Amino acid sequence: WQERLREWSVHSSEEALLKVQNFFSYRFLFGDEALHSTFEDVIKDQLRSSKILLVRLAQVEKAKPVPVLHSSIRSILGLDRKTVSIKKDILFPFHHALQILNAAHGNTSGSTRGKLDYLKEKGSISSEFAEELSEAFQELMKLYIDLKRKDQGDTVHLSSLSTLKKESLYRSVKTIREFQQMMLSHYSLT
Repeated sequence: WQERLREWSVHSSEEALLKVQNFFSYRFLFGDEALHSTFEDVIKDQLRSSKILLVRLAQVEKAKPVPVLHSSIRSILGLDRKTVSIKKDILFPFHHALQILNAAHGNTSGSTRGKLDYLKEKGSISSEFAEELSEAFQELMKLYIDLKRKDQGDTVHLSSLSTLKKESLYRSVKTIREFQQMMLSHYSLT
């Protein structure tokens, strides 16, 4: 894996960067904890000498910003979004920003909550912002699961939401967008 990560860093094509994003989604579930610890040490050592890889991953995310769902100017001009893919437009960018910022601080695995707690411990985000992100993530996952349960895919039609649910979605998306911008500013990409 060390060699594969080095190779992805040297030859960071779109395909290689997609593989890196998938790779960093790993979590220890079962098995030899000592082997897992050794594996993570190897990954962290490789990342220390491959910082450009994280910059390239951040550049990919800059090209896929979390959408602005509501603004008075867009509304006046009739440019409000009618639909949004919860998975592709919001959850993936959040997950990738969380991966990248965690890796930048030396953490390459864990649950969403674990990664938020790690960033909080490192002083990268405040306790309050960690809670806001956790709540936003939970709200988005509830909506995503509800859409899936109703066989509606992952795209929400904003006009189908109640005012309360729409406001909750706007607030959650704004929080996720703020976090993505924080990750980009870590790499001076804003």
